Amino acid sequence: MMVAEPRHRRRLYFALLGLYVAQGIPMYLYAAALPAILRDGGVSRSAIGLVGILMAPLMLKFLWAPLVDRAPLRLFGLARLGHRRSWILPMQIGVVALLVLFAFLPPTNMWIALGLGFCVMLLSSTQDIATDGYATERLKAGERGRGNAIQGGSVAIGVVIGSSLTLYLYSQFGWTPTILILAGLSALTLLSTLLMEEKPANAAGSEQAAAVAPASLRAALKDPVTYSVLGFALVYRASEGITKAMEKPFLVDNGLSLDVIGYLSGASAATAGLFGAALAAWTIRRYGLW
Repeated sequence: MMVAEPRHRRRLYFALLGLYVAQGIPMYLYAAALPAILRDGGVSRSAIGLVGILMAPLMLKFLWAPLVDRAPLRLFGLARLGHRRSWILPMQIGVVALLVLFAFLPPTNMWIALGLGFCVMLLSSTQDIATDGYATERLKAGERGRGNAIQGGSVAIGVVIGSSLTLYLYSQFGWTPTILILAGLSALTLLSTLLMEEKPANAAGSEQAAAVAPASLRAALKDPVTYSVLGFALVYRASEGITKAMEKPFLVDNGLSLDVIGYLSGASAATAGLFGAALAAWTIRRYGLW
């Protein structure tokens, strides 16, 4: 007989679901949908390859992660919102604002696309740091597998919205309405911050920060586990990083329309991502990480 989840745990799961979907929308807009739109607009493949630069904030976010983990963002009194929320809320508002701006600019101008995209990814990767910190603090040891499944499933939803839905809408309505719709969906994810359970951070930092040693990049680099995790992540994600920006331009060059590309990528991403997330959660829960 299954025991119902306590209300505050369901609230946590829904908060994490929304926060991770919020990250997936802009990430896959730039990593997956934009290259296809650029190629459809006549941009060269060599120029489209530069889109990979936008992933740099995601790779380098460990450099400023200790800053985000140590203390709340104190600008404009944001610390009153709580440690993690003080970072997540302004970062997501910034992402929405930049998407609205991008909606009224030509997507095929590579300087505009790369400049705005880099700013969006910088804000989104900072939000990811705060979200992961919140998940780590709030999830109990036995809930980590479930939390990982929520993250994986949320990313799959983000792929469908940021990539597949974007390509379909663009083929039907054009650039400006499509990006404004995406900005609206990104704004809806701000409701997830209302589900977060945090107390206002005091001058000395949050309660969680006071209970553990301050986050330190130097300490992380001294830990052998860090290199095991980095090696595992590199092996797992390297192939995707090499191919992601060019897979949809390849399909465009082979005569597929953007809406068909959206259908194909959406079906594969949703099926593989959601099934994989559920399978991973079950496997970790039954057999452990090893």
